[in-house]
Amino acid sequence: MILNARRISFPIHGGILRVPVVTITELRIGGLRIADVTAVVLDFSPALKFDGMLGMNVLKQFRMTIETDTKLLRGGRHIAVVKVHAEVYLRCGERLYPQEIVRYFAHIRAKLKRQETANFQPLGQSFLVTEQGG
Repeated sequence: MILNARRISFPIHGGILRVPVVTITELRIGGLRIADVTAVVLDFSPALKFDGMLGMNVLKQFRMTIETDTKLLRGGRHIAVVKVHAEVYLRCGERLYPQEIVRYFAHIRAKLKRQETANFQPLGQSFLVTEQGG
C-alpha cells in the first residue's frame, strides 16, 4: 500500500524530470521485511529488462560480503565457467555484479554463440541426464 505521493524534481539532459515520492508500507525481499520504505517512482522502458532499482535506504538493511562467484554462461550449445567477484547479500543470497562484469558476461556469451572458443581452456565433457533415480 502506498501512503503518500509528493513529487520531487531531478535535472536531466534536456530538462527537469518530476517524479512521485511514495512510502511503501511493507517491502519484502527474501526473508527480510522492511516497513515504511521511501521510494521514487520511475517509469522504466520494458526494453531495459529489469523491474526496478534498490537504493541504499533498502540495501543498508542487508549484510553484504564480496565473494568469488562461479558463474555458468551459456551461448548457443556451449557453456563456459567464469570466476568473478560478486557482492553477495547474506540474508537473501542475491548476487550483484558491477556493470563491467555484466558486459564481460555478454562478451563471453557472444563468443560462445559464435563458437570462438580457441582461447578457452577445455574442462572436460558435459552430459545431459535423461533418466531419474539411477
